[in-house]
Amino acid sequence: MKLTVVLAVLIGTLVFACSSNASTPVKSTSNNGATIESRDGELASNQQPSTSFTSKSDDELEIYFKQMVTTNEEFVRVMQNLADWQDSAYSQMQKLMSSTQVTPSDLENWYLAQQAALEEAYIGLRHIPGRWAAITAPDDLSEFHSLMLQVIRMKLEVVQKWKAGANAFLLDSNQATLLMAEGDRLDNEADDLYFQAMSEGKMKGLPFGQ
Repeated sequence: MKLTVVLAVLIGTLVFACSSNASTPVKSTSNNGATIESRDGELASNQQPSTSFTSKSDDELEIYFKQMVTTNEEFVRVMQNLADWQDSAYSQMQKLMSSTQVTPSDLENWYLAQQAALEEAYIGLRHIPGRWAAITAPDDLSEFHSLMLQVIRMKLEVVQKWKAGANAFLLDSNQATLLMAEGDRLDNEADDLYFQAMSEGKMKGLPFGQ
């Protein structure tokens, strides 16, 4: 189960608790089988490139690497922070849902923290596609470079969908759920495209994961 689906369940609980003006604690809800997908963390760790070149040592490749490394590290950092947020938010959600002393205020504070985390991710990602597009890749690395640009753009769109969904929850929970589900779908597509990009890069001499 994606964290965004779990978020939908929790915020639904928040809306119900607030609308009923209940003073009694929120009951624990079973969450059997729910797992947090932290593929972004795997992507981030796999994409850290080695600083030495073994399959290629020509100047063109090294110049390209030096140009892309700063932007690449920035992208990896944001993705790792997003994966860390997912792990932390899921753990916090489990504690809230298993507690018999949870109040609407506790749930609302958790929800506001998730909004802030997504806003931070959006701010960190929004300029990266332009910076990556401004880098000129060698001819034999143009496919890798193009694939990675698509990945970065899709990840930005994912965060935008999740962010819009979180912001819409208290206004229109159905629309919020649709937005987050669309974000999940794009996130899976971006992950698949990422592994395609990594395979292409390795074939052309970029030492990712070595």
